[in-house]
Amino acid sequence: MLLDYKDFWLLKQMLGEIQYVEKLTKNVPCDKFMEDEQMQRATSMTLINIGELSSKLSKEVKQKNKHIPFAQIINLRHLAAHEYHNVNFEDVWFITQNKIPNLKKDIEKLI
Repeated sequence: MLLDYKDFWLLKQMLGEIQYVEKLTKNVPCDKFMEDEQMQRATSMTLINIGELSSKLSKEVKQKNKHIPFAQIINLRHLAAHEYHNVNFEDVWFITQNKIPNLKKDIEKLI
């Protein structure tokens, strides 16, 4: 699929955010993550950024890549941004360890 410049730029930005969160949480066990409020906040902000960038992708990119859970990514952004007090940080850690690596692979294939 040939990407237009805007989608390419958004996906590159998403990849940068993914690389940041991977670096931030690499080899960090859940118990250490749960003790580190600064890491929790930085990780949440990065996930918000990924969701915001996802929301700006064209419908064409989202429709042609249904295997990428863009709706869930955007919903997580809304939860973290607007209902921060309801964020479960064990879930955030799980996402960084188990979902982000797959998202990274999918984004790399697109760009």
